[in-house]
Parts: sequence; C-alpha cells; structure tokens
Amino acid sequence: MTELTAAAPPARRQRNAYLALGLALTLAAIAAAALGLLYTPYPPARIDLLHPLARPSLGHLLGTDRYGRDVLSRVLAGGWRSLTLGFGATGLGLAIGLPVALATAYYRGAVDQIVMRFVDALLSIPTLVFALLIIVGLGPGQAQAIVALGVAAAPKFVRIVRSAALSAASEDYVTAAKARGERALYVQYGEVLPNIWPPVIVEASVNIGFALMGGAALSYLGLGTQPPFADWGVMINEAQKQISVTFWPLLGPALAISLSIIGFNLFGEGLRDRLHLRAALADA
Repeated sequence: MTELTAAAPPARRQRNAYLALGLALTLAAIAAAALGLLYTPYPPARIDLLHPLARPSLGHLLGTDRYGRDVLSRVLAGGWRSLTLGFGATGLGLAIGLPVALATAYYRGAVDQIVMRFVDALLSIPTLVFALLIIVGLGPGQAQAIVALGVAAAPKFVRIVRSAALSAASEDYVTAAKARGERALYVQYGEVLPNIWPPVIVEASVNIGFALMGGAALSYLGLGTQPPFADWGVMINEAQKQISVTFWPLLGPALAISLSIIGFNLFGEGLRDRLHLRAALADA
C-alpha cells in the first residue's frame, strides 16, 4: 500500500494529462461537428471559380479547394458525417458484440467454444480489410460504411467483453443471483453488465477513433460518403489530386482527422490508466 501511494502522484499527473488532453480534443471535435450543423462561414457546396485553390486569408481561413469552395466551411460541415461514422460504427459493434459476449460467458460449454473459434477466425482478418469485404457487397454510402465498420468491430468487442464477463461471472453476487433463481437474462444484464462497464467504455472510446479513421479511408476510396457532400475523407481524396499545385486544401481535413483520432485515443488510454490505478489502490 505504501509503495502504491508513493508512486501514485507522478503517475496520476501523467494519466490526468492524457485524459485532460484527450477530453479537450474530443470535445473540440464534437463541438466543431455540432457547429457545422448550425453554421458555416460559406455554404459548403458553393462554387467560386474565380478563386480556386486560394491560400488562407481573412476571407477564407483555410483557403479554398479547386472549385473555390471554402475549406473551413467544408471541414465544419463534414465533421458530423465523419463523427457519425465513428460513433455509429462503434454503437453497432457494441450492439452486436455485447449480447454475444454475455451469453457465451454465462453459458460457456460447447456453444462458447464454437462461437469463440469463429470470433478468433474473424479477428485474424484486419478490421479495415473485413470492412472492405462487407461494403463491397453492400455498395457505397455512409450508412453502408457504418454497417461495414460496425460489423467488422464486433468480434473485437466480443473478445474483450467476454473476458471481463468471465471474471465478473465468478463473483459472489452472480452466484447469489443464480441461487435466488434469477433468469439468465437478468443475471447477464442486471448483475454482470453493470460491473463490466469500465472496460467496455474504454474500448468503445478507443474504437471510435479507429472507426473514424476507417470511415475516412472508405470515403477516400469512394466507398463511404459520396461527393458532393462534405466529408473529411472525400476532401482528402479531392485535395490530393492537386497536391503538386498546393497543399492548403489538404491541411484542414487532415488536421481534423488527426486531432480527432488522437483525442479519442488519448481519452481512452487516460481513462484506462485511471481505472487501472483505481483498481490497484482498491485491491491494496
């Protein structure tokens, strides 16, 4: 206990810094996306052929693209689509993975072994490649990208949630619930699930950043959000065609994607460290 207490202050400061920075970047990304729904300096689709590929100025803070469209307006307008991909895919992955993980951890036996071998086979496929295989069958579009990324993320959630659920299932409160004759669904969702939320939330926050990156990659490849709608991946696809002329149209969406992913990952890592430290101090 003494060693943990002595080591805690500097470690806690570092973890708090990760958590604070991640939270700040995450909230900034969400605020920018919300602002883009309500206000943009210019209409995102307005073409101005007199000022294509303009450098940043007071009139266009991030410059214009090859059609003279204001880059800042398109970054703001595309934020909600990009974040919708991240949150939507993560929510779908949890909706698929949670019930499967809880059921296999509760019943165990042959069904558990069969399901987990199937999950292991899916985990051997890189997530983005898995998503590409799915969206090729579904066709391009934002909704299809959400489904593809959500289904591709589900096996990872099954593995992580099942591990936490197996540990919780051996606790006394679960044994007591079974002894009272509680139904299986109540034990899974009323006793086990409330006690495994911390690792689920941490993994979900990290996955949002990965799903956001995956959504941008699909949009870049022409399989996610379709032009002329603003989306960070679509903007990068359009800007890289003019990279030999100017890099300004690329800078805005690239920074938006990078900072958002860093924010969600730092927030998840900081939250994980905070919860692990709290558990270690509790055990001590």
